[in-house]
Amino acid sequence: MKASARILVTLDVPINDQWGDGTDIAQIREQAVRSALEKLRDILRNNARVVGDPKVTIVLVEDV
Repeated sequence: MKASARILVTLDVPINDQWGDGTDIAQIREQAVRSALEKLRDILRNNARVVGDPKVTIVLVEDV
């Protein structure tokens, strides 16, 4: 008997990149997605792959 399964998982990946005052939201989104995918690929190696488009759920801007 042989069985297999595929699991589609949604992950919350914290990104600790920093952006300056002049950075627009589109650029933050693009860079955050790229960073998250790089982080996931490092974790997953060749055992799995990312399926679908990452969804950005929140961008926090903090005045420091």
